[in-house]
Amino acid sequence: MENINFEVGAKAARLIGRENIADVDGALIELIKNAYDADASCVCVWFDMPFPYVPTDMPAQKIQHILNEEDRKQILEYYDETEKGDFHKKEKLSEIEIGELKRILAKYNCLIVADNGTGMSVEDVKTKWMYIGTSDKEVNYTSDKGRIKTGAKGIGRFALDKLSAVSTMYTQCKNDKLVYWNINWEQFENSKLLNQITAQLNQTQENYAQTVKSILKYRFPTAFTDKHDWKSGTTIILSPIREEWTKRLFEKVNTNLKSINPLGTADPFKVFIKNRYYPEFDYETADATIDVKDYDYKITAVFDGEKNLTVTLKRNEVDVDKKSVLFKKYNKVVSLDSFWARPYFQKEKYHREQYGQEVVFTRNMTKVLSDDPAKIKNVGKFEAELYFVKNQGSDAEIIKSVTAKSRKELLAKFSGVKIYRDRFKVRPYGDAGNYFDWLELGKRQAESPGGVGSDSGSWRVLAYQLVGQVQIGRLENPALYDMANREGLTSNDEYQIFVNILQDAIHIFETDRQGFYREYMRWHGEVTKKFGADANIRADAVANIENGGKNGEDRAGVKNLDGVTKENKYTDQEYQETVYNLMKEVEEGLNAKQILQMLSSSGLILNTFFHEFKGIQAHYGSRAEQLKYRINYMVEKENLHPGFVFDPFIIINKMEVTDEMLTLWLKVAMKGIQKENLLLEQVHIGKEILNIVESWQTLLKTKDIVVELNDDTDSENLYSVAKADLYIILNNFFLNSVYFLEKTKNPKRRIKVIIKEHKEYFYINLWNNGPQLDAKFKDAETRIFELGETSKDPKEGTGIGLWITRETVERYDGTIMVSKLEQGFGLDIYLKK
Repeated sequence: MENINFEVGAKAARLIGRENIADVDGALIELIKNAYDADASCVCVWFDMPFPYVPTDMPAQKIQHILNEEDRKQILEYYDETEKGDFHKKEKLSEIEIGELKRILAKYNCLIVADNGTGMSVEDVKTKWMYIGTSDKEVNYTSDKGRIKTGAKGIGRFALDKLSAVSTMYTQCKNDKLVYWNINWEQFENSKLLNQITAQLNQTQENYAQTVKSILKYRFPTAFTDKHDWKSGTTIILSPIREEWTKRLFEKVNTNLKSINPLGTADPFKVFIKNRYYPEFDYETADATIDVKDYDYKITAVFDGEKNLTVTLKRNEVDVDKKSVLFKKYNKVVSLDSFWARPYFQKEKYHREQYGQEVVFTRNMTKVLSDDPAKIKNVGKFEAELYFVKNQGSDAEIIKSVTAKSRKELLAKFSGVKIYRDRFKVRPYGDAGNYFDWLELGKRQAESPGGVGSDSGSWRVLAYQLVGQVQIGRLENPALYDMANREGLTSNDEYQIFVNILQDAIHIFETDRQGFYREYMRWHGEVTKKFGADANIRADAVANIENGGKNGEDRAGVKNLDGVTKENKYTDQEYQETVYNLMKEVEEGLNAKQILQMLSSSGLILNTFFHEFKGIQAHYGSRAEQLKYRINYMVEKENLHPGFVFDPFIIINKMEVTDEMLTLWLKVAMKGIQKENLLLEQVHIGKEILNIVESWQTLLKTKDIVVELNDDTDSENLYSVAKADLYIILNNFFLNSVYFLEKTKNPKRRIKVIIKEHKEYFYINLWNNGPQLDAKFKDAETRIFELGETSKDPKEGTGIGLWITRETVERYDGTIMVSKLEQGFGLDIYLKK
């Protein structure tokens, strides 16, 4: 049997070079990356391109001064002379003619990339640079400066083929000779096998520093100072340029290089760009920092590479020193003490002073994500530093003022969330284009478009409002590796988990910010009601309509129904604002109502067939007993000899137990939807809750659950509420309690309801001794009240129960929170009086 070898075709190099790298700017970044790996302190990029693309209009001066005589003659075959003496490209050129035109002009385009890194010896060029598909960086991945080298595939040098038809390199190690290397990439067009491709190699006695200065013609004075040592390095000359460069590409390169160094880096890497014919694109990287006054939130997320995510929020949006706010419309100054006294701000991490400090949240990602814990661990350790920067101020006086212009400039400068591997940028994350929103923040916002202060819907940050960086490492995150074309990370399971972890960190920030704004908007609305005409207009309208319109006044303010001229009680503006407020309330409630309507079919069935179900309830309550009586009437039991298999009383006894359960369920389900319970009325809240508890008692006993009620309210004090809303609150809690208590092995299953009365609100505490809130909601408890969030098995939980409960509580300007308990699960509910 014969052993045969693979032969590598010359086309393979073309596939991993020119055809594999998507854009010429990406190829240029590869060369700059090589300079970084070589410990360069700076790299100079010289664009000497008089014809970066084929121009439609050609100035005569350009033809005369740049093109040689032979090319001038040829090029005039493709241009017509204008009246002004310049030239305009002919309209109907064939593809062959356009190709020839490009070839002529491309000869004059040159791109030079020069660095002051470690350079290469002649042996390095032979054994490393010319060795395809492997890289010395794969083994020696740490540079002398301690940089982790970014390249490892051994194909980055083929970026040269993407950029030019011919490439020339000068390189020198310290205390070694200058090496000259040259290759014509057009060889790949006519050669079949890779080993037929050759490059020229030579050594000279010339000095690298003088050589690179002469090549660049001293056009980089900032780079050639005592600050940067040029005793070694690599310079690559690319000419003729293969592809067209537009102004868009020049701008794109500069934008990408703005963030080549991470924010606050201790190892700066300078890039100097000079553009001979388009000096507006000259550029120099600068140290990048974001001052504390420039952001509203700083989000620091650290994943430990095992399971734990730690998120630190530096809140910088709220003016905690603000003592009062002015309600301009009513010219009233109101103290903020009542705002900060709200129950929401009595929780740890939400105290007034903590809104000017850092707060820390921790998450167990194996509990949050449904992925295999081994896969989560495979992601490895990483950290992120993100900044939320809103580009305009807020009307709320409690929010610090910002300068819109400077914020917009900052967002334009830093733009997007970048990824850095070992302190060097991974393209194209956070850059303009498809990968700007690689965290899919826009998609999340579209799925949940609620405003930051809205009671319905969850607020989501948008991609343009976040700037910052995510730090990964070659050693720490081996599963997060580049695609072959260097256009991003491979989209494997670990990458998706990596994104999900970052989204969870962002969600913690979103929940935190929305929580504050929701409380402020509710407080603001409550205060406004005290001053505004809104509530009075609504009350007058109701009273007038119920009185048949007899209390109405003429809208023009001329005559009332008695014919007496009288001024309007309210201004047109006050009427308009009332209508506007009503429209906004309808708009905000629409989403919630639509979802409730969609999910309430079972309740509608009960309501539609209320009388029928009531009859069924009565029937179920006695049918087993009636059946027994009638059988005994017909045949005495002792005269029955059917045997165990055919004994009807066994089935009847089971049916009796089932009927009892169904009767109890119908009783509980139907009581809350009775029409009279939907109306607001003055009730003693403790008494009504007692009625609900008693309706559940028998049903809960079948589950061995004991309910305890402790009512510490004044029997004389009444509360305006629809009883149906109390049923919603209690029913949802009892249903959840049954589900989780049945999951535990605790033989003493308990539910406790505590009602207390304070000066400004009624306090209801609901508690069971089942399991605590799922770990995935640790330090993010308010998320359990969001639509679709559940700690039940995904096949059993809908994520609407506690959301409906929250909507119900907030309808009464109330607050609902998860209780801070060592054991069991509880809810703290505050209903404003």
